Amino acid sequence: MAISLRNIFYPAAPATEAEKRNSRKILVIEGALAGTLYAFGTNNFFAGYMTYLGMSPAHIAQICAIPQIGCLLQLIAPMYFEKRRYRKAPIILLCFIFRFCVGFAVMAPVFFTSPAAKQEFATVMYLIAFLVAGFVTP
Repeated sequence: MAISLRNIFYPAAPATEAEKRNSRKILVIEGALAGTLYAFGTNNFFAGYMTYLGMSPAHIAQICAIPQIGCLLQLIAPMYFEKRRYRKAPIILLCFIFRFCVGFAVMAPVFFTSPAAKQEFATVMYLIAFLVAGFVTP
């Protein structure tokens, strides 16, 4: 039985109880992985990484406030998601963008040689990631 993406994201019939149970199991596993990635991209690891890239402690403190700015988007996100009939596709896309940006922020030393370029790239990736995370987790 071939399953198309359209059937996954925009099903014709409501989910059965077995499908909901399987989704909950997958959600628990995915939540554990997401929590690990979130911890990896924040807190002490991130501060140490930015210090390694050559940022000053004052600049690091300013960047570490970005997740709080993302929380402001939590005020608008429910209005967007409640008006949508199907929420799965945008949520998956936004979660992918978050993971992609956090993962690529760590790759700054591979892509750039200039310390300023490394710092700016990591900062932009971090900003995008946490603005998206703030929007998708109301």
